[in-house]
Amino acid sequence: MTDQIQNSISLLRSKFMGIHQNLSMAKKEIDALNLEIKQLQSDLFESKDRNELLEVKLQKATSDMKATNKQVDNGSALSQGRSNEQIDELVKEIENCIAALKK
Repeated sequence: MTDQIQNSISLLRSKFMGIHQNLSMAKKEIDALNLEIKQLQSDLFESKDRNELLEVKLQKATSDMKATNKQVDNGSALSQGRSNEQIDELVKEIENCIAALKK
């Protein structure tokens, strides 16, 4: 009977050691996964920060582009206005020259 008890104790001990090793390995894996989670969260926050900065830059660039387009449009209108004024002045000059030649 003592042999049977000793065998049972040995079997229980080996099962316990196996369970203990599995538990230790599971704890190490959990620790490694927790570290990976923290690193991924950190990367995510950095990506979000970069994304926000890029969005701000994009909005500024869009705003600058719109302002530049308005300036170009206004400049074109002014150029056309000046050109029309210059044409009118030239027409008056020609009319004056023709009038002077007729005299």
